[in-house]
Amino acid sequence: MERIYVKDAEKFLEEVVFEVICTCNVDVLVISKNYVVELPRKYAGRRIEELAQELCGRCLYIDDGGKQYLIKFYTLKTELEKIGELLRMAAEKKGL
Repeated sequence: MERIYVKDAEKFLEEVVFEVICTCNVDVLVISKNYVVELPRKYAGRRIEELAQELCGRCLYIDDGGKQYLIKFYTLKTELEKIGELLRMAAEKKGL
């Protein structure tokens, strides 16, 4: 799992992640607030860290302290660590 900490997770997801990564490669997108899953409903109420241990292999975890996103991928042509590095650089340039 690749973890990225940003100032605004929602803006980062919209303006950086989905500009770089094709959503066709997303298997599961988990949205949580204060580390408690809100969506998808089948996971609602669970702690995101607990769910990440269950679901993840090739996952991207985005956190701003209030809102968190966990993205599990079907396939990626590039190593997840390299994607994480690219996303961090993009976040820094955008001030996220």
